[in-house]
Amino acid sequence: MTYHRSEIRTYFGFREATKQDVNLMTNWLCKHVLHHSHEFNHVEDKLYQQYRELKIVPPTPDRVERLIRSAIYSYEEQFFTTIYQRLSNQTFEGLDRLINQ
Repeated sequence: MTYHRSEIRTYFGFREATKQDVNLMTNWLCKHVLHHSHEFNHVEDKLYQQYRELKIVPPTPDRVERLIRSAIYSYEEQFFTTIYQRLSNQTFEGLDRLINQ
């Protein structure tokens, strides 16, 4: 059975996914998909489309879900960190006043 899958992959020019591919796909989602939408089905469709374009056999559906959730988390962390770094001291002081009231 494994031999047949290997033959089919080779015939169609696909290769198995690597750990590097997971990082590549996470970064790709953050840069090209997640700034437009976090809707899971949309992100999933775009991810599978990217795997097809790169001729990489996607991981199992469970791993795809984890990859997407990880990418969303990474995107949000980066987004909030960027906003936080842009806040002025005056804004911080105003927020502190609001919290302490």
